[in-house]
Amino acid sequence: MARRFWLVALPLITSVSAAADWRVLRDPHVTLYTQAGDESSRELFSRFAQLRLFFLGQKIVPTRALPPLRALLFASEKEYAPYRFAVWSDAYYAASGSRYYIVLPDAGPNVATMAAHEYAHFVLGASGLRLPLWLSEGVAEVFATVRIGERGGSVGADAIEHLARLRRRPWLPLTVLTGIQPDAPELAPRDAREIFYAESWALASMLILSDTYGPAFPRFREALNAGQSSEAALLSVYSTTLDDVARDLDAWVRRPSRPIVHLAAAPVETTSVETTLVSEREMQLLLADVFASGGELDRSEAMYLSAVHEVPQSADAWAALGTISLRRGKNDEARDRWRRAIALGINDPDICYRFAALASWAGESADAIRPALERAIQLRPDFDDAHFLLAMIERNSGRYAGAVTQLRAMRSITPQRAYAYWSALADAYTELGQREEAVTAARQAAESATTPDERAHASTLGYIARTDMVVQIAIDPGGATRMITTRIPHGTEGWNPFVEPGDDLRHVRGKLREIECGDVTRFRVSTPQGLLTLAMPDPSRVEMRNAPLEFTCGEQPGNDVAVDYAAKRDYNSAGLIRGMDFAPAR
Repeated sequence: MARRFWLVALPLITSVSAAADWRVLRDPHVTLYTQAGDESSRELFSRFAQLRLFFLGQKIVPTRALPPLRALLFASEKEYAPYRFAVWSDAYYAASGSRYYIVLPDAGPNVATMAAHEYAHFVLGASGLRLPLWLSEGVAEVFATVRIGERGGSVGADAIEHLARLRRRPWLPLTVLTGIQPDAPELAPRDAREIFYAESWALASMLILSDTYGPAFPRFREALNAGQSSEAALLSVYSTTLDDVARDLDAWVRRPSRPIVHLAAAPVETTSVETTLVSEREMQLLLADVFASGGELDRSEAMYLSAVHEVPQSADAWAALGTISLRRGKNDEARDRWRRAIALGINDPDICYRFAALASWAGESADAIRPALERAIQLRPDFDDAHFLLAMIERNSGRYAGAVTQLRAMRSITPQRAYAYWSALADAYTELGQREEAVTAARQAAESATTPDERAHASTLGYIARTDMVVQIAIDPGGATRMITTRIPHGTEGWNPFVEPGDDLRHVRGKLREIECGDVTRFRVSTPQGLLTLAMPDPSRVEMRNAPLEFTCGEQPGNDVAVDYAAKRDYNSAGLIRGMDFAPAR
């Protein structure tokens, strides 16, 4: 009934024990794989159903819902032994991603207690709680005392063996107990493990059940889950020290009895139970996954390689091998194995997405990545991570409509992703010419920005959405004519490319009175403010609209004109003509 602390050198296993046929009992909450007898199997299956209802009804550990559980029941200790993680682990709990396992042998009367202990670990793991080893094991030992009947349940009964050990053996100092980590070598001796479990049970039961500590236990639990050390959490929550707790714990253990928490009877769920046979190949893959979940990568990989040697088209086995490669830091190998799994038709959206992410980081082409993400979304339409990554790939490939489609398909925009989301949407909308949508998205990006650089970029996105890129002709400091790009407000009419950056641009209407020809051509225009002389040093750099085919020098008949000019005293004029319209609007 203990979780592993260190791994032992057990032989690699590539085939499944066939001492008895494996069967599976399944309902929506528990899938029990068993090679034990029918009576033992059904009793354990019912026990898990009771434990689920019990844990959903208690308040010691927050439990609003529980994911599906997979349990494996071996026929005997002998059959179980090759699959244990440590030589002394009577049973164990392991988890990986969304898969949760409890593995145990048919140990007669002890099965119920072992199942309750490991089920407590399942509840802690599924609830996302991260507790120090002593409290995790202590809570599991407290819950191992659960009693469930038709009239209700109870938890907190004395663990007789633990009490006996604590009353006759030296204890671990609390500074040592609370600092022990998984795989700790100091727990290798049997006596050390026994006192560790006994003392962890006693301390957890006092913190949960006593009048002094119990009311504040939820705050203590959350302080530990937030990363505080045991000593710091005791001080912040209870305003007490380890020495004070040690004295209270000694008195707690010496009490003639300890409180028991009673719970009302839970409603019995009536669900149909499906029983089927399981093939040896299916069990081989299942046990390989259990080993991988528990960190036994060598043993797991050996079983998966054996599986793909016999059945090369096993997509699930190739996918699992890719996951093992990733955990070892072999990203290229993981990518290749996952690519093969996807080609074989894997039905796991997470594998498809993780392959795409690795392929993207490795610089693979969009055409190589896109099918995997489309497959992930087909399998899980609300897969926001896949939608977002595919949107980025589509945008970078110039497929802006596809990028918008994927971004808009996302169900939830997390605060951490909001800036990137709205920035990408603003950019895609601008490229599609949907200016108003782009401006709105850029405004959202600015509101989601968390740094000055992000806010500046969001402002730029909005500016780009409101403007158009145009070409402008200018003179560089060396006097050479160059074409430069600039942006003007979207929808601007009559843009004049000869207007130079820095021009003090003026606009007048009047009548053309005279054209003075020479090294520099000068136009004299009568305006309401008087006669205005404007220079045209280079006719090729003036935008002429509705102009006659040729000009004559000298006096002019007084045609109406509209002139754009850069105000500057040069060439004996008031400015340089940039544009002239000979049919101005009236």
